[in-house]
Amino acid sequence: MAQASVAKPSIRERLVADTTTNAPMGVWRTFIDQPRRSRPRGWLFQIHLYAGLLFGLYLAVIGVTGSALVFRPEIEPSLIEHARSLTEGGPHTFQDAWTNLRRAFPGHAIYSFSLNQWPGRTPGDAFRVKLQHGDRTFFAYADPVSGEVVGTQHPAIRFLQDLHFTLLGGRTGLVVNGIGALLLIAMCVTGAVVWWPGRRDWTRGLRVSWRAHWQKVIYDLHGVVGVATAAFLALVAAAGIYFVYQTLDGYRPAEVAWQARVDSWAVDVDDVVRRADVAAPGGIRSYLYFPKNAEDRFRVDKSVGGRTYRVFLDQSTGEVVTVDSSVDVSMSAWLDKWAGLIHYGRFWGYSSRAAWVVLGVSPLALFATGTIMWWRRAGSRTLRRVR
Repeated sequence: MAQASVAKPSIRERLVADTTTNAPMGVWRTFIDQPRRSRPRGWLFQIHLYAGLLFGLYLAVIGVTGSALVFRPEIEPSLIEHARSLTEGGPHTFQDAWTNLRRAFPGHAIYSFSLNQWPGRTPGDAFRVKLQHGDRTFFAYADPVSGEVVGTQHPAIRFLQDLHFTLLGGRTGLVVNGIGALLLIAMCVTGAVVWWPGRRDWTRGLRVSWRAHWQKVIYDLHGVVGVATAAFLALVAAAGIYFVYQTLDGYRPAEVAWQARVDSWAVDVDDVVRRADVAAPGGIRSYLYFPKNAEDRFRVDKSVGGRTYRVFLDQSTGEVVTVDSSVDVSMSAWLDKWAGLIHYGRFWGYSSRAAWVVLGVSPLALFATGTIMWWRRAGSRTLRRVR
């Protein structure tokens, strides 16, 4: 007696069967081949949707202000009128600049002079001075020839800077931004999961059907922009979290208060810089740091032949204490370097920074397209029911 042939279940039937089980491999295979049948994807979709609706505008503001600040080093000095020395060997009145800054900003901590460290800066540009008042940081400019204070950050730049870094809320806003960066990473991960169209159709998620109905175009744009920027936005957010931690850990109220009370130094600041030049001859100065407490030292950073030298000098005598020319290979130095390169897009010069300007606008585009999709599918119906 011939046995009746038993038809093998189709791929779809096996996937559905796998979905009804709790086997991790079945859930994974369902997501890879038919993601819309995956229950975890549905949960992540809800998280992504409502997190985007609730916090998307906040993330868009942070992104747009970040884009506006990418080229701040080039834009900001152009808004300050100042005299200009002809060569690096020309007169640099560090002492006069510090004295004038102390008179102009009493009760402020004068943290450091930035000298030529930004892209596009030249040795004759004004000193960029970091000032601290309480937990708020801002910058002023001093002429390198006369030592006169020639201005502070433009109000618009200062507003954008405070909004982007601290939400105009000091340390509290800084902490909120750290939490917001974590939220952005979660949005990138959940968005990538929701975007996945399946193994067979994954290329479809990389195209925009421009000739389709406008709602389909909006849907495609949201997916393409999201998947193209998710990894980069997550990296920028991770670097931002690191900066939040560094800022919170590095703020010492006692040191700020001590510096704010210093009316003069025991040594001439110009003599300190000259001794540092002798200890590390040649090259270009990048930073001059002032002592933060009674036991701290002056520090002059120089770039000589592609190598960074840090010269430490006694604050009472101006004598050179030590010259550090070793390459710092610690994890902290590595994180400092790459967090700065990633967050500000400086790893490929002007090209990557221009791309970062576009990247910063992408959260606004995602929020706008996402809101339109939600409104067409659910928001308008909800409003009609409420009415």
